[in-house]
Amino acid sequence: MKRRSWEGTLCAVNAGIAIALAVKLGQHLGSPAALGATDFVALRTGWWLALADPRRLYDVASQASVERAIQLGFGSSGFVGGLLAYLHPPHLALAGSGFEWLAERWNGPAGFYLWTAGNLALAVQLVRLLRAELGASPRETFFVAVMLAGFFPLFDTLRQGQLSLLLAVSILGFINAVRGRRPLAAAAYLLIMSCKPQILPAPLIVLLWRRERRVLAAAIALGLGAALLTAAVLGPRVWIDYATHVRALDRLFGGSPARMPALHGLLARLLPAGRQTAVETFALVGWLVALATVAGVVARRRRLEQDDLRVDFAFAFAAGFLTSPHFYPHDLLLWIAPVVLILAVSRAEPARWRHRVRLVLAWPIWLVIAQVADGDGARLPVDLALVPLIIVSVWTARAAVGRAPVFSDRLPPA
Repeated sequence: MKRRSWEGTLCAVNAGIAIALAVKLGQHLGSPAALGATDFVALRTGWWLALADPRRLYDVASQASVERAIQLGFGSSGFVGGLLAYLHPPHLALAGSGFEWLAERWNGPAGFYLWTAGNLALAVQLVRLLRAELGASPRETFFVAVMLAGFFPLFDTLRQGQLSLLLAVSILGFINAVRGRRPLAAAAYLLIMSCKPQILPAPLIVLLWRRERRVLAAAIALGLGAALLTAAVLGPRVWIDYATHVRALDRLFGGSPARMPALHGLLARLLPAGRQTAVETFALVGWLVALATVAGVVARRRRLEQDDLRVDFAFAFAAGFLTSPHFYPHDLLLWIAPVVLILAVSRAEPARWRHRVRLVLAWPIWLVIAQVADGDGARLPVDLALVPLIIVSVWTARAAVGRAPVFSDRLPPA
């Protein structure tokens, strides 16, 4: 009875948060000018250039000109800080060019509404994946759905028209494909995840140490094919332009590093203003150390024949996300993957399961507190959103380095 009371209370609060966020999202969608000042405009900028002028895809002046034209279609006055640069790799620009062809003919907010409908469909798919991974009952699935609806990063993804829902679904789909011995599907999910390249090293390290040769071979073949197709359509120099221009464009991205719920953001808050180079250097070193740690831990687990793939990937993704050099609030949706994996492992221990479930169900409440306390100005020396991330990282680290019994890699029943 006590457990029901805890879960019911948290669910009721999460439902209230979800309703408030839904009202706020509805107001946002009803303002075309507000839609013209979102990350979706930066995505459309890259897609338009891929469609019409791929040689200038990573040219600052061209991006600024196209972005301004798109914003005029929304009736927007533009971004306060100027250009919000398109930073994603060329193959995403090519993949999105078909959507841009459609959005350009509708102009204004219609394209954003279509994109939002796709994101809502992905949110439903995410709940289905979480239910299957946890083997959740209908009641538990309801709690998961309400928690997700009140999760601020979901609202932020929908408000900004971002890719985080697609990436979260792809990460869980990738893990299921590896466990289900479907190398081509796993490779396809990796290709989608490569739209945010800093995600890839951690899972690739796990695949290498686990000797998933078929998945790696399929990923190499599919990735090479995508790269060659992109070069053939957008021009052979597009990959060189991306490699040589993305760092300069990143400085024009418009997002403050201090807002990153990751090591990079923590360093940006703690180090004196004007030390951006030092912050970036320390953040990069921290990320590389984390990836090396992932390699060491997975290698040790292989030697000890601790073969639960869920633990390997939960630890790898948590370490990668916590130290990622480019990770903004909407990307917190990606943490759903390590959280649900470690919860699934914990289900065999009822006391630990109940404790962790309560903490996860309280996550939306904590993020509201963090948002109110910190705001958009990064007022606090430490982002409060880091607290649950560190807790989850500790869970995954304990599971990865402990001498837990060997679990099966078989998929749970749907």
